[in-house]
Amino acid sequence: MESEMQDELRQHMERATERYQARGMTHDEAVAAARREFGNRTVIEEEGRDARGARWISTLAGDVRFALRYFTRHKATVAIVIAVLTLGTGANTFFFSVFRDTFLKPAKGVPVDPTHAKFYAQTRLTQTGPWQSTGYTLAELTMLAERREIFSDLAGWVYAGVILDAQAADSADARAVAAHFVTPNYFRTLGVQLPYGQSFVASSDAADLSAVMNHSMAVRLYGTAAAAVGRRVLVNETPVRVIGVAANRFEGANKTDDAMLWIPLSAWPDILRLDKRALEEDRSFLLLGRLAPGATHGQATAFARQVLTATLPDSAARVGMTRTAYVQSMTAAPPGGSGEDMIAAALALALVGGMILLVGWLNVSSLMVAAAVARRHEIAVRLSLGASRKRLLRQLVTESTLLSVAGGIAGLAAGTAVIAMIAKADSAFDPIDLMPDGWTYVFVGGLSIVTGIIFGLSPALHATRTGVANALRDSGAATSARARLQRVFVGMQIVLSQPLLAVLGVVLSLMVANFTPHAAEMSTRVITVGLRPLATTGAPSQRIQAVDALIPRLRTRPEIAGAVQDVKYNGSRRIIPEQPGAAAQADTAPKSVDVWGAAPGWFNLVN
Repeated sequence: MESEMQDELRQHMERATERYQARGMTHDEAVAAARREFGNRTVIEEEGRDARGARWISTLAGDVRFALRYFTRHKATVAIVIAVLTLGTGANTFFFSVFRDTFLKPAKGVPVDPTHAKFYAQTRLTQTGPWQSTGYTLAELTMLAERREIFSDLAGWVYAGVILDAQAADSADARAVAAHFVTPNYFRTLGVQLPYGQSFVASSDAADLSAVMNHSMAVRLYGTAAAAVGRRVLVNETPVRVIGVAANRFEGANKTDDAMLWIPLSAWPDILRLDKRALEEDRSFLLLGRLAPGATHGQATAFARQVLTATLPDSAARVGMTRTAYVQSMTAAPPGGSGEDMIAAALALALVGGMILLVGWLNVSSLMVAAAVARRHEIAVRLSLGASRKRLLRQLVTESTLLSVAGGIAGLAAGTAVIAMIAKADSAFDPIDLMPDGWTYVFVGGLSIVTGIIFGLSPALHATRTGVANALRDSGAATSARARLQRVFVGMQIVLSQPLLAVLGVVLSLMVANFTPHAAEMSTRVITVGLRPLATTGAPSQRIQAVDALIPRLRTRPEIAGAVQDVKYNGSRRIIPEQPGAAAQADTAPKSVDVWGAAPGWFNLVN
């Protein structure tokens, strides 16, 4: 458009010059006459740009060039402002990455699909008792899957710990791993493609059990993922053939999953040496579905509750037991206490991050007020030459926005460096889901622009409000006004810093209170050993006896001073406090406490 306008203006000038030359003028006289006739070309160009609405582009480019020249003359101020904004933006970038990974993204390796539906079940033993998270039965899974108008696909799985032996010469290749026993449509329902091998078929042959292996485990055992396909391994001493390898980083449908193997659900009793009835009676199935076209999570929740109510035994209903269900998206917080904790943590992060950024903004505004007052002569001269206050405001806000964007870029780089540093220090930390993506760039960009406009506008208004005559005479009125505005900013910083210090103090005190280091002698002389006896027999009691028989043998060793079974978590119990006589009317409600069992001699050994 600019080129076309220049061509049109040049053609007008050429035709006017030709007319004057035809009247007998020389070329130079004709050019001068054409210019007088045409008028001020610069004014015409500006009017043309205004008419097409693109003048702001050249104006913005001029403001940016002017701002960059100003920055080169005041490097110290620019460095301080960018450093402050880097801290505030970097902290908020990290908090946003945690929030995005928790609430906006599914588990690692699971594609984003709005039709995905995750199932939750809760049971209450009495009408007034607390809700406890439970699973589903295989019969309930079947009943839910039959409603094709609500669910286009429905998969289930159960967790189990198994012993995986790659059948290598090195006996250390046997290890305890987490396995998921899944319905054959598990990977199809999730929408996860297997890059190597194939998934499960609708039926499985007990004589030729199959499994899908985790990518990292396949690489660890066989060097490459492709080399694992077709291999036979022992799972609880049962031969299993690896028919596929999962995609890299995929460890299950939930973010807390760490599965190394996926095995057909029909093989669960055989591998765990369980009775076949266990498959029908178990209530620990986790479900994942895909909604049918037009179905909603609310409809799915209503039907799931109908199924749980219908399958509740009459005897359980008579004593007040109730069950309920929730069907949510993959990224929704789970119901109950854990979901409330996640939401509370997200709100706390947002509050702390916002306060950190607000303190940084106020600090930057205070610095920019001082810088603007130092430029009052420059601003007064520009005002006296005819520049409008609106034009100067735009220039100053452009400068603050550029500084804010630079601080945002630096904060993004700092947050990424912190994530990479944590990953380098802790090999178990997976930083990929916290690394910046498109949403992070949008967040940082929007935050930087809003920061520059809002907190650059106040100093700009203050700097352009002073009178031209007072500024040129170097009056002290501007300095007094600046001091008042800076005192307001400093006061706000102090007010906001107090809660941040209080939060930091509470967090540190809780960390110190919960940190109970072991005695030096215990730390160097007491060790713990985890035992997983192979399920070579069908009786769990025999495996317990094998562990019990090992402890007396350990005690006979001269290098071992003592050996006992470690404490065991026996779950949460509700106790009713005893109120003797006319004791104070204290809380008489039942208390929920954690109960641990300790073998004889345990306290003597650890103390």
